Amino acid sequence: ISGDVTNHATAEQFEIARKFVSGVIDAFGLTGRRCLLTPGNHDLSWDEEVYQWQPTRRVNTEKLPEGSWRKEGQGYLIRNEKQYPRRFRRYSEGFHHKLTHEAYPSDYEAQGASYLFPDDHLQFLTLNSCWEIDEFFRERSGLHPAAVAKGLDEADRQLKQHSLKADDVLRIGVWHHPVTGNEKMENTSFVEQLRKAKFRLTLHGHVHEDRTGLVGYKYGRTMHVAGAGSFGVWVEDRPPSTPQLYNLIEVNRDLRSIKVHTRYKDNEDGAWGGRAIWPGPDKHTKCTFYTVRLFKST
Repeated sequence: ISGDVTNHATAEQFEIARKFVSGVIDAFGLTGRRCLLTPGNHDLSWDEEVYQWQPTRRVNTEKLPEGSWRKEGQGYLIRNEKQYPRRFRRYSEGFHHKLTHEAYPSDYEAQGASYLFPDDHLQFLTLNSCWEIDEFFRERSGLHPAAVAKGLDEADRQLKQHSLKADDVLRIGVWHHPVTGNEKMENTSFVEQLRKAKFRLTLHGHVHEDRTGLVGYKYGRTMHVAGAGSFGVWVEDRPPSTPQLYNLIEVNRDLRSIKVHTRYKDNEDGAWGGRAIWPGPDKHTKCTFYTVRLFKST
């Protein structure tokens, strides 16, 4: 789940989301550990007091970290670094912990988590693209460099523990904001790190529309990007003629290809079905899925 499980990060909305996801987990006979979660920008609480106002005479902005203050009237709002991680408190306590039995880490450097499923030859790396977003800097998306580095180190350690190599598994990155197209993160240098680490697929949300793309195709080792659209956002917040959406990803057991099935619903009371928008075998046919070829590196 690539974030935005709520609209306004209220305790009531997190509880509704938790009940729904818990029902999905139970329906498939899984455990919370099989449900991989990362937060979206709507999962941050604006109710937490993470800025403190100071009069102009007390503030020297040249000594403050970039992006940690904002001019407000006759003074400045200064970010309280100790309180700042509490924006994720409701997400951690009301959703993440209840589903996975683990608290979401408040340390930004620890917000890169690796999950290896050796029997399925799948490995996921979840990262937080919202770690520096707040009420006053709502568009400031990106990944913490240390979280990426530590997540990759942990991913490699897991492979070594199971006597596996990167070519033996399908490595998949998951976060909220896109790395291609409109509304993408400003700094996407981390993508090259993941591409060199043989991640071949990344999943994201945020843009409320189905999306597919490529990165690194000029260098011989391509990383594919799949955007899930929006499962439950209100119609007025979706692009025109765009329904509710989610992806069902079918992985070929030889790891050389996947099928991304696009599921949609036109109205609140309707049924979910396949969305026939992808090119088919001829110009007259549209498919409800698209195929991505994932060739192993040599």
